[in-house]
Amino acid sequence: MDQTDLFLESLFNRFIQGCQLEDRLPQLPISTHGKTLILAIGKAAVQLAEACETQLLKRFDGEFPAQGILLCRQGEHNNCQHFRTFFAAHPLPDQGSLVAAQSIINATQRLQKDDQLICLLSGGGSSLFSYPASGIAPEEKRHICQALLLSGANIEDINCVRKHISYVKGGQLAKLAYPATVNTYAISDVVGDKADVIASGPTVADPSHQAQALDILKRFNIELPDSVAKYLSNAHNETPKPGDPCFADNHFDILLSPAQAFAEFTQIFQLEHSHIELHYLGSELEDDAQDLAREHAQVALNIAACRPQKPQLILSGGEATVDVQGNGRGGPNTEYALALALALDGQSGIYGLAADTDGIDGCGDNAGALIGPQTLAQNKTEAQQYLQNNDSYGFFKRFGGLLLCGPTYTNVNDFRVILVLPEKH
Repeated sequence: MDQTDLFLESLFNRFIQGCQLEDRLPQLPISTHGKTLILAIGKAAVQLAEACETQLLKRFDGEFPAQGILLCRQGEHNNCQHFRTFFAAHPLPDQGSLVAAQSIINATQRLQKDDQLICLLSGGGSSLFSYPASGIAPEEKRHICQALLLSGANIEDINCVRKHISYVKGGQLAKLAYPATVNTYAISDVVGDKADVIASGPTVADPSHQAQALDILKRFNIELPDSVAKYLSNAHNETPKPGDPCFADNHFDILLSPAQAFAEFTQIFQLEHSHIELHYLGSELEDDAQDLAREHAQVALNIAACRPQKPQLILSGGEATVDVQGNGRGGPNTEYALALALALDGQSGIYGLAADTDGIDGCGDNAGALIGPQTLAQNKTEAQQYLQNNDSYGFFKRFGGLLLCGPTYTNVNDFRVILVLPEKH
């Protein structure tokens, strides 16, 4: 790895450091007349649970005044002593998802009027915390979710469907907790920070409807099992809406959003790297990964054509998608990186990094990939074939460039940087 790659990787690491959560967690509301149940669910669940435990043990002189349940990804480690930990799969639910969800359902249903439910929520919760609606088999729900993930649908459409074929999403966890008080503290990984979309909104009112879910499934040509078609056609199965009594004593706060994380990063970057000119494209870019890469490559080429006198950095976030047509492997950031390399076509002085801030791009073991003028070398034709087969992971695995960091215990979507160096004189 050369110095330019190390610099780009250091920017990614600096961004992740800025997403630490301990100082962002407010004083949690612990019930004084009843019991408190704390759920930590999602890709940031470990960090949130550890921050919660640190705070409460300090506040209550070493006592933990609640029941804690932590639901995180397989293979993640934590230092919590007072949370019962469950592991499940991402991006598709597995048996661990069902076991964890059943335990959470059981604990939530026991809550009474003077009790308190605290939900520490983050992206990834839709897969990890998964329990199908009545009459729908787990494998049927999993098949639909998989088809949506491969279709190129955005997360709002995917989660709309997830909510309507679930027993716990779309406000239904809050309904199970009623009449207890519900406080949710979330890390946003969705454009617009929509509470009902983050982890499919288990504790908030659902503004979407069954008809929308059916329209999305039809638009992406996803065949429905009879059980799902029957369930979505029954109006009595609609998710709870705004105004439902179960939301009367319900509070929702966002602890960290992509826009906030990028705003803090850009401020620090400009202080620490004043010799580099920053071009910030925004934190809410949604598009097909290949289309986005070609667009950003053109931005970089236009900047290079102006022969800048100092380095230029193009920064962006958001959530790219992949319309899977091949049978390869690779998440949206790795696909973006390969498409970017092809669009730049070996242009000298331009380097890039694209990574998922949770440390895992799609279902691989990498966060994303790095590219530069030497990425294609003598293998441009092969690179095109890999991209056509949606096998960006295979390309970078073979020729080098995978960014491997492991889980970061946060999630504010994609982090992309392109560095344009001035010409050497």
